[in-house]
Amino acid sequence: MAQENTRDSILDAAEELMARRGYANTSMRQITGKAKANLAAVNYHFGSKEGMVAAMLDRRLEPLNRKRMELLEAEMEKARLEGRRPDIEMLLRALFEPILRFFRSSEGGGNFIKIFSQIHSDSDDTIRKHFLRHMIPVFMAFFTAFQEALPTLSPDKLAARIFFCIGSMAHAANILVNEKITTISSQLKVPMMSDPEGLMEELIQFNVRGLEIS
Repeated sequence: MAQENTRDSILDAAEELMARRGYANTSMRQITGKAKANLAAVNYHFGSKEGMVAAMLDRRLEPLNRKRMELLEAEMEKARLEGRRPDIEMLLRALFEPILRFFRSSEGGGNFIKIFSQIHSDSDDTIRKHFLRHMIPVFMAFFTAFQEALPTLSPDKLAARIFFCIGSMAHAANILVNEKITTISSQLKVPMMSDPEGLMEELIQFNVRGLEIS
């Protein structure tokens, strides 16, 4: 049990620091100091800093993507039984809503969402590489479902629109955890939606319309 506590403490510390500093600017000394652990413990549990990052992503993305796939498969099965195409809104809910549930129910969820929102802009490829290892199979499953739901869209247009959806999801998640966005909104005197459920509903409805444009 003590070893598991040490392992989780290291991952929690890595998440918190990388959410603020990014992967490249977070040292192992900073992580072990915050976790009150030593480098030998990191080597024992993870083998290296990259191994630790892989474990950090495994811990969050495996249950998140498992829930996504459960919701996707449920909608696809329902569509088959009812003799219809998959519902676009339900596909988007399967893709997006587990993020909201994760944010609201998971301790440290805000830190991980900050890391998620930085993945594609980070100059270091380490986190992105392990993130894509988890996400490519999920993306392909959803791409196939959206092809069935939107058969008149060419594959390149559909892929572009799904990437637009994912980008808007990353931005919406960032709104929930990034105080800089709140500051900008205040300076512009433009109110920013901060209710997670309301924001998620707006995100889904916005993307339904975007996917359906002929």
